[in-house]
Amino acid sequence: MRTVRLVSHVGVFQIPHFARLLCISDGGVVLYPDVNQKVEIIRNAIDVATKLGIERPKVALLAGANAASLDRPVTREIAGLVAMRELWDSLGAVVDGPFTLDVAVDPEAAAAAGKGGEVAGRAEVLVGPTLEATNTMCKGITYFAGGQMAGLVVGTRAPLALGSRSDPAETRLACVAIGVLFAKGEAIAS
Repeated sequence: MRTVRLVSHVGVFQIPHFARLLCISDGGVVLYPDVNQKVEIIRNAIDVATKLGIERPKVALLAGANAASLDRPVTREIAGLVAMRELWDSLGAVVDGPFTLDVAVDPEAAAAAGKGGEVAGRAEVLVGPTLEATNTMCKGITYFAGGQMAGLVVGTRAPLALGSRSDPAETRLACVAIGVLFAKGEAIAS
């Protein structure tokens, strides 16, 4: 099932009172990704978002702060990833960060933090710093915000449906359905 691409997990979320689908990665495969692995995680998430019908996906790289800082190595790493604009443009996406979760998805929080640009407050794809942080965020969305996730493992010859052990049957079915459409290369209406 493996290819030359990195294998990673992308959760596709539908969240009550949130106007758009949200792709979140990697909450299930790569524990502590290095910079090269993060490039591939971002690439895989862009691929999923694009096949969901999201044109020019807005990708937010998450951290605990909204600016690069010597005290926070992950923010400096994110600044380096954001600087790869030519790569992201070639993939048809815009990547920005570091952002805290609120600044990434809420226009008012972005404005209050003084963050502008195409992504701040309007992200469609979130990439967390580690599997643990991302998985915890995904569980929080599911349990506290009533979000439903369809999970895919991508970077393989065919996508693998992967949800959580405690997922209800309808969520498991959604994982399989999105996986089938993704494998066929068909855009999924958002």
